[in-house]
Amino acid sequence: MKLDDLFKFHFDECRPFQKRVYDRAAGKTVKGVTADSRKVKKGDVFVCLVGEHVDGHVYVAQAVRAGAIAVVVQSTEAISKPLLDTLPVLRCDNTYKALAMLSARFYGKPAETLTMVGVTGTNGKTTVVHLVEKILAQAGRQSALLGTLGLKSSVRQTTVASSLTTPMAEDLQQQLAMLKDEGFDSVVMEVSSHALWQDRVYGCDYDVAVFTNLTQDH
Repeated sequence: MKLDDLFKFHFDECRPFQKRVYDRAAGKTVKGVTADSRKVKKGDVFVCLVGEHVDGHVYVAQAVRAGAIAVVVQSTEAISKPLLDTLPVLRCDNTYKALAMLSARFYGKPAETLTMVGVTGTNGKTTVVHLVEKILAQAGRQSALLGTLGLKSSVRQTTVASSLTTPMAEDLQQQLAMLKDEGFDSVVMEVSSHALWQDRVYGCDYDVAVFTNLTQDH
């Protein structure tokens, strides 16, 4: 995918800081999208997230050294002028949403062709997800689940471990694309409150939404 193909439908959300710099790089091939500077490879787009303890903007130079061909930011204050004059920098109001949108586009928007069931709530998400996935499998659907215990399926031997109840947006879209490519048609997933707050599932069109309960933990 070319850089311009990734961004051209999102110019309302992601605006080039210097259009001439962006235009010169518009034909470059994008190899990936990530918010983790440690995972950046040549050809990637790096998205700067502002976390509770870490601000991704301070890792722009590191990401560029690793091969990033463009960066998405909320602010350009931490970026040196030489980089601003040579690197495509796109500004947006919410880089969490941008990460979700760009990841979905890069992986071909897999959620649009899968039957998506999202389960949220304080308690019971894992149990409900497993029950619904089993029901779908028994009904003959090619189903998989995503949640606290990772990516699994009752239909096939497919397992991907996860340290998060709901993966980060780039990992989520990659896993959904993998499931689509492998012939799955249904995904039942846990959607944590933290994932909703961080817009990790932004752009995922759920066919069914399940709310279990709300207790004092939230």
